Amino acid sequence: MRSIFLFSATLMLASVCRGIDLGLSNPFQDLIDSVRDFALEQVGPAQVGTGYAALINFASNPDIATATYYVDPGPNASAEINVYRVGFRKDFFEDGDRWRPFLQGVIPYQTIDYRLDIDSEEAVRADWTAYGFILSGGNEFVLNEFWTFAPTINLGFVRLESNAGYRGAIAENILDPAFEGSVFDWEADAILSGLTFAFKYEQPFDFYTARLSTSATYNEITTYRTSTDDIDISGSATTIDTDLEAVFPTFFEWNRFPVSVVLTTGGTAFLGGSRQALGFNSFLSYGAAVELNIKRLDWPMQNLRLGGQGIAGDNVTGWSIIFSYGF
Repeated sequence: MRSIFLFSATLMLASVCRGIDLGLSNPFQDLIDSVRDFALEQVGPAQVGTGYAALINFASNPDIATATYYVDPGPNASAEINVYRVGFRKDFFEDGDRWRPFLQGVIPYQTIDYRLDIDSEEAVRADWTAYGFILSGGNEFVLNEFWTFAPTINLGFVRLESNAGYRGAIAENILDPAFEGSVFDWEADAILSGLTFAFKYEQPFDFYTARLSTSATYNEITTYRTSTDDIDISGSATTIDTDLEAVFPTFFEWNRFPVSVVLTTGGTAFLGGSRQALGFNSFLSYGAAVELNIKRLDWPMQNLRLGGQGIAGDNVTGWSIIFSYGF
């Protein structure tokens, strides 16, 4: 999606036309057509929808979290992605069962904010927002005392909204009316469906417990209602996500709940033709957290965790704060 900023060169060419009467549309028709075609291909509704499918893929864990990604789109530009989510999970099994059916859901709220300062007089801002509800059902198969395998079916509804703002005579009078309702400034409701295959590993050692989680998710997103006939989103995203953590028990307690320190690292990669839909195709994360063991409360969750992570990758940096609960 960072390719949106490549059309800045075209806009710069248009700036020399400021002296032309803006009521004459013919001198700008080639400009409008070329920018529209390029924008639809690079940052049109289909690309945005696919980007959100990718975001939902690696944001669909059953916890509460917020993350910010700063994407490097090029000179005189800034791009920021914010992901917020609240999740839950319900297990339908007891300890010792080899079949472990479960149901989990996530409520994601996500924004993408792209800004381009062409010069002191011309600027373009494009914002996208998505929110909805994703429900997943699956089963954990116990492979041995350390490994489990969990295939999951995902189904949900997502609301996508696009807004754009323009500053400057060319941007306001030429690009704004040409793009409204087709490239920017539209609304769409979509269905998201897909599959997740996850492997989990857990093994206690003398001074810590090691946990590994790796998953592959394929989601498709398709619109069923749009604000204009020009919008038709149909795309897919494949995500590989791996998290490794080491849990170190301490001698401390908080209100008689044992306290542990957790060190985490992980990586996420997007595969397939849509892997650059967000402007980056992979990133690594490193962080730490404090975990409380709450098993004695006999709640569905067994621990609570509060921590943070740093995010770094090609064309992207960021951070996340996580309040999670383990089952």
